[in-house]
Amino acid sequence: MKTLMPQIFTMSPLLIWGILAFFLLSTFNPLSAPSIPLMKQAVNNVNPIQRENQLPGTTDWQLSNPAPYDAKTFDYPTIEGYAWTTSVQAGDEVQFSVSTTSPSFSADIYRMGWYQGKGGRLMQSIATIQGHTFPLPSPEAETGLIEANWPVAFTLKTNPGWISGMYMVKLTASHGEQSYIPFVLRSSKPSDFAFIHAVNTDEAYNTWGGTSLYSNFTQSFKGPRAFKVSFDRPFEQDSGAGLFFWYEYPMVRWLEQHGYDVSYLSDPDLQNTSYSLQNYHGLLIVGHSEYWSMQMRDALEMAVNKGVNLAVFAANTLYWQIRYEPRHIGGQFIPERILVCYKGDGHRDPFHGKENSQLTVQFRQAPLNRPEQTLLGEMYAGNWEPRLGGFPWVVADASSWVFAGTGLKNGDSLPGLVGYEYDKVDSHFPVPQGLEILASSPVVDVSKNHDESDTTLYTAASGARVFDAGTIEWSWGLDSNSSIEKFWSPGSNSPHPSLVNKASQKITANILQDFLPTGRASQSQDNASYLKGSILLIVIALLAYFVYRDWVLRKLAAKRK
Repeated sequence: MKTLMPQIFTMSPLLIWGILAFFLLSTFNPLSAPSIPLMKQAVNNVNPIQRENQLPGTTDWQLSNPAPYDAKTFDYPTIEGYAWTTSVQAGDEVQFSVSTTSPSFSADIYRMGWYQGKGGRLMQSIATIQGHTFPLPSPEAETGLIEANWPVAFTLKTNPGWISGMYMVKLTASHGEQSYIPFVLRSSKPSDFAFIHAVNTDEAYNTWGGTSLYSNFTQSFKGPRAFKVSFDRPFEQDSGAGLFFWYEYPMVRWLEQHGYDVSYLSDPDLQNTSYSLQNYHGLLIVGHSEYWSMQMRDALEMAVNKGVNLAVFAANTLYWQIRYEPRHIGGQFIPERILVCYKGDGHRDPFHGKENSQLTVQFRQAPLNRPEQTLLGEMYAGNWEPRLGGFPWVVADASSWVFAGTGLKNGDSLPGLVGYEYDKVDSHFPVPQGLEILASSPVVDVSKNHDESDTTLYTAASGARVFDAGTIEWSWGLDSNSSIEKFWSPGSNSPHPSLVNKASQKITANILQDFLPTGRASQSQDNASYLKGSILLIVIALLAYFVYRDWVLRKLAAKRK
């Protein structure tokens, strides 16, 4: 029987080198080599966000004549409205209810983003919708729940080609007054990052009609605060926009300016178990995301346990457990329209002593016993008056890869980024293994107590990174377009000082780059793969040399004969 080696030696050198070249190319893995920067990669692989933000933007989404606010009823009587869902799939319909004192109104739908710095793009306009005025509803006697229950004023059929994002409907009454209705447009396609809009927290703080989860200004309900609040009413904050423009919008602008492949979800989307968070490399929580259901938290933990990275550019996250209840109207069953949270009155919760796992108290409290920092790395510690501004963010471990390219050293600080609520590592509760404190910032809370705010990072057993900034105001270091400036320095007209700085931007970019599949190729733990690949190339090259040398020697020997 003939052996393989003699056949090899009778091959031409060109054929031998061709076989070796094929072997080299098939065994060399380009992901083992140091990765190129994110934005260089994006040039060759343009994502939907990059294409979308190349389209012409506009500043017309801004209100030129905001509807007057009634401080007695906590609403905008001349024109206001709400969406029948917090999010909708691209291509589906969304219904809107509107009350106005004008005979008609128009609706302009904008997608919020970067758009050459203009911040939004007009997607569709609906002109001359008939207007109606509806009275304010009374609160439910037992819970303080206020539901507008207005009829549908108009229906928007979203375009299947619209890109996932935060959308803002600008209502303009025929008499000229304006207000907002926000909603999220989802996508069924996977993306690198998912931005989770904290609509639960917006609703918890919403005092429209006189009650919220914090207060009661009505006469007919006797409780200190509502135990239930409804999405079926306008947002009282920021002309109907909720808290979006305060903390989330600066991050949205920055993400889309730099072309990150991001799609958007709202809180109730995490309640839906059919919607997988494992479609993403990283989950982003921004600003103030305080209210979570058991199912939402379970979905988040499952994602991290499956290797999905988590960045919390926020504070006071996962603090209160809530439940959702559906709405039944006109034969329709609409899930997740009522938010339930009894807080310190947990003994009044109908689930008390029956289904304690869904009791609406703090996650860290009994009977839940699920402290936030077991997942996030740290947990809510305190707050102070937001109008006083933030405290400096102080570096504690400049050796971390998070600070690469910033030039920051231990003890360096970034002004004003810590506030108005903050997190820290609490020694009374368990912490994840390998937790690293990146920043530790001295603060003084609302009771004049001296404390600290931490920024943390750890790698979960699944390999997922979990970063927690420990401050609500992190996004203010990325982009200066926040409507919080309206509330700055009470009694004066001075603008909110810009906190934008290159170090915050670089830290954020480092974290997001690390979340990508190629992001950690430049980290030391992955250098071994690159070195092994180099050694393999050397071995193959030596093998090729000896094969070729033997072939030449055999040819010379044959000629001598």
